[in-house]
Amino acid sequence: MECEKLRFIDLLYEKALSKKDYLLKVVSEPEKRASFYRSLLLKRWFALPPEIEIVDKEIYAIDSSDGIIELAGGGVIHIVRAEALSNRKNEIRELDLDAFYPPSDERLMEYRKLTREHMEHIVALKAIQRLGSGDVILIDGSIFGRMAHVFQIIDIPGKEDFMIKYIETFYELLRACIRENITLIGVAKDSRSTLLKEALLAELLYNKIERYNLDVKLKIVTLLESLRRYPRKSIEILRGLANEIDNEDLMILQELLSDMPDFKMIMITRMALGFSHPLKLELKNISSGFIESLFAPLRRKELAEKLAIQLSGRREYIEDILRTLEHMVSYPAVGSLYVRLMENDLPIRVDLVHRDIEKWNVKIKESPFSNFVRFATSEWKGIISEIIGILRGLYAGLKNYNVLLTTVDKHVKLTLSIRERYKKIIESILDTLIQQSRGVRRVSFP
Repeated sequence: MECEKLRFIDLLYEKALSKKDYLLKVVSEPEKRASFYRSLLLKRWFALPPEIEIVDKEIYAIDSSDGIIELAGGGVIHIVRAEALSNRKNEIRELDLDAFYPPSDERLMEYRKLTREHMEHIVALKAIQRLGSGDVILIDGSIFGRMAHVFQIIDIPGKEDFMIKYIETFYELLRACIRENITLIGVAKDSRSTLLKEALLAELLYNKIERYNLDVKLKIVTLLESLRRYPRKSIEILRGLANEIDNEDLMILQELLSDMPDFKMIMITRMALGFSHPLKLELKNISSGFIESLFAPLRRKELAEKLAIQLSGRREYIEDILRTLEHMVSYPAVGSLYVRLMENDLPIRVDLVHRDIEKWNVKIKESPFSNFVRFATSEWKGIISEIIGILRGLYAGLKNYNVLLTTVDKHVKLTLSIRERYKKIIESILDTLIQQSRGVRRVSFP
């Protein structure tokens, strides 16, 4: 047995040695790189505001979970549930149950993620009916990430039009929060976003390019514009610029093209307790063909017609899809920032939907590619201080970054034992045994 455990050790050692530099680049970062980012972040980093009493606010935390019962023959029974739990012990529960034949594991995983989010939106709308002006809803994850979902035809029989329902509900949630003056907060423990890093680098670079001639300036601006939509094009532009700009500016462009996320940037710079300067995120600023079509009325209608034909082979869905796309155009702006609440803890990403965010001004003449809120704009400081004060009040250390969210996560999680219990209940209602796939039976009944 011991020999069996060691049989790949030689290969592991060989590969780790050959890829040592690459591994170190991801696992740790050179001090020079950390110092560079630290100098940028310090200009956009603020001390934590004091904790505030939250007894006068009701705060609902919302989370979801799902599970599948795999059936012999390729079908699945899909169970998804969500819960909202408030700091006043109030609770809202929701559960849905379905059965279908997924075409692939990849399509199933994609659909499951969307249904969990959709169930959270349904529960959040119910929570709003119990809340008053100034109250708060917490959701686990990025709000802007949900806004950025591309409208797609779901490749699962009977679920093809699911995105219509998803976007309609999400739009109604966002609109209700603004109408009722309820703050919607998305809290993410992990994120691959590079938006903060890109804003810092673009701001720095734009302040330096005046030294170059018009041709070089245009190349740099084109690279910034094509950064995420056309990465290969950006790399080609960078190669062409290598001999036309100084080494420091070349390094900035290389960092813009790197995939190091904001989380890693904040970790390697060892920033003190505090929070980053908020960004104002708007869907129209995402560079993609889908978004460009979305915000051009004629192209939006053409897109709706194309999607309607994909959905049914006919045009009967065109009005529903067009209305849904128009809802996406009307999504509100999102405030986004990172917060460090304890020295040895990871930062958290915080997304905000609030009625005042639309007023935040980001027209910084010195850097049109930066979406930092203006320093001179005082409106954001009160909102951000209040929200971070609430998050501090709900923070309980390394293993409990938010007492409400971690509690509702435990309540809603669909464990294997719960799934087995659900299976038996369904069997009793159907008055038949559910025959599971062979692989599941081997795991469940060794």
